[in-house]
Amino acid sequence: MGRLVRILPALLAFLLLVGCGTQQQGQRQDQQEQQGQSGEATLFIGMEGDFAEYPLAYSGELTPEKLIAGIAELTGWNLDLAGEVTAGGGGVTVCFAEESSLFVGPPEPQREEFFVYSAEQLDVMILDSVQRTLQESFPGTPLSNPETLEVYFCGPDGGALTLPQLGLVLPQGEPYRGILTGDTHVEGVFEGLDGETAAVRVNGEQRRYPVADSEALWTLRALEPGFAVSFEIERDKEGTERIVRVYGD
Repeated sequence: MGRLVRILPALLAFLLLVGCGTQQQGQRQDQQEQQGQSGEATLFIGMEGDFAEYPLAYSGELTPEKLIAGIAELTGWNLDLAGEVTAGGGGVTVCFAEESSLFVGPPEPQREEFFVYSAEQLDVMILDSVQRTLQESFPGTPLSNPETLEVYFCGPDGGALTLPQLGLVLPQGEPYRGILTGDTHVEGVFEGLDGETAAVRVNGEQRRYPVADSEALWTLRALEPGFAVSFEIERDKEGTERIVRVYGD
């Protein structure tokens, strides 16, 4: 009995030491798991050929929804979705809700850093920004290559995405290939019209743009050469630039 009494304190001390070690190890594991559930992604805001990068801190698993919500919070755009982003067909499908800025236009007031001159320009920025951000944000997965990841956009009902202001109908199941590339807002001095082609001096260089919009053409016909103008251009995949809107100063 005396021997047992002498052993018991040592045994209890050993068990207490093991228990504390196990508890500390568990705490370290919990901390490591919590640390592993947070990170920083990159948001790409702009248009094809002209993106700015912004950091996005997140917790938990990185998802397309968190990236899109991050773009919305940063820019002030409404990017509400009609449902979860789904994967399949070699890419992801994003369906925007009816109240999103893609359909209702720029917010009022706009944030200066993300100011757009028209709903058309905003639509292009939204689609291009979401596409590039999703393409760049999942390294080491099948969704990581901007050259191969397909991004599909759809309307609130899950069908074709229709944007009348852009003259765009993106059929269901057709990947987004972009609409415009580069800057769309240009300032210069109007030098005259040759039929439906405008000559504009920009940064000391004369440029010639076909005029794609009847209202813009009417505005230019009413201007005298030497008049300062700002205008929007549309650039297609072949690189052809066309004036789609004119603002007189």
